[in-house]
Amino acid sequence: MQITELTSGSAGLDEIEKFLDKNYHEGYTLSIYDMMEESTAEIDCEFKDMVEVIMLVSHAEQDYPAWIGVNELSESYVVAMNFTRGRITTPSWYIFKDGKLVPKRLTN
Repeated sequence: MQITELTSGSAGLDEIEKFLDKNYHEGYTLSIYDMMEESTAEIDCEFKDMVEVIMLVSHAEQDYPAWIGVNELSESYVVAMNFTRGRITTPSWYIFKDGKLVPKRLTN
């Protein structure tokens, strides 16, 4: 997996945007890795919404992303941070809809 360390703070968000633009892959998803729990929240969202989703999770968890990478095996972009507030649970699956993260429920 290719990983890029990020600058702490809002500068890191600019780095994320540049990383995503440079490493665009059609159909890739977003995974946000909780470094504290060593677990992942999978997010179904459009490529154009990924920075907004990352900012939303960063704000909810009160931490800045530490690194971003591309995982070719899972066909996803992976962003790592500490989920210090526990507002986003892991492991989990969310859909980004109308500016919010909605838990995805598996139904019959």
